[in-house]
Amino acid sequence: MSKAAAKSAKTDAGKAAKKRPDPEGVKLIEQGDAAMAEKDFAKAIELFTQAQARCAASTVDVVAKDKKPKAPADPAASAEDAAKKEAAKKEEEEAHKPRLVLRNPSENAQAKPLREGVSAEHNYALNTDEQLRAHLQATGGKYRTRFPPEPNGYLHIGHAKAMNFNFGQAKLGHEAGVGGETILRFDDTNPAAEKQEFIDSILDNVAWLGHRPLKITYSSDYFTRLCAPTTTHALPPMTHGPILHAPHPPSPTAPPLSLCLSLSLCLSVSLSLSLSLPLYLYIHIS
Repeated sequence: MSKAAAKSAKTDAGKAAKKRPDPEGVKLIEQGDAAMAEKDFAKAIELFTQAQARCAASTVDVVAKDKKPKAPADPAASAEDAAKKEAAKKEEEEAHKPRLVLRNPSENAQAKPLREGVSAEHNYALNTDEQLRAHLQATGGKYRTRFPPEPNGYLHIGHAKAMNFNFGQAKLGHEAGVGGETILRFDDTNPAAEKQEFIDSILDNVAWLGHRPLKITYSSDYFTRLCAPTTTHALPPMTHGPILHAPHPPSPTAPPLSLCLSLSLCLSVSLSLSLSLPLYLYIHIS
């Protein structure tokens, strides 16, 4: 006889004893355990089998254990626990609520965070009071965010996250009473990969997610305006509509920025020259 067969017989005897704990049957199980310890598996199987039969035929009932009565609940403690649970629930709900993380537009003198190691004299993203006033006048003091997808493919989950932040922050600004709006700007800087199919798909996705942009613009809308003061090269006409007004006009004292690569991609022409362009204007384009 095998050890596995003895274990199986013990299991069956244990189940029978649990339902009908006959004293003699329980003793037989104990004797079977002793035979198992001596590795006399044949004797153990015989004892377990007898124990199973004895318990199955027994009239002994299982004695229910008396349950200890629960101590009466303290009304004051119960009320305190309930209040703590409610406070914790509200705190958790508050932590998961969308919140406005952007600065108030009236305080947004710094257009973008200053990188580490950049000195104050090279802080070209710092708006002057005059520039900030002009921006607030153009936007009505509202939060203005931008969702700038490239029309060279379909949107993915990362775009959905970007939409949630940009449109969401504008919505929260509106709910806060300051006002908020989002511009959908197609970043059409690579004509070789762009298709109307992708533009239509992006517009459908934005609408499907419940977002409504203030207006739809294209990066190429601005290139003629930006290049006109700095180059006499003839540029091809824009294909996406009229040139839009940029909030901040170029400043003659602004530092140069090379955009020849970006412009050559967008306009499909070879421009091997550096264009003098104010950085703050590049950053603030809607």
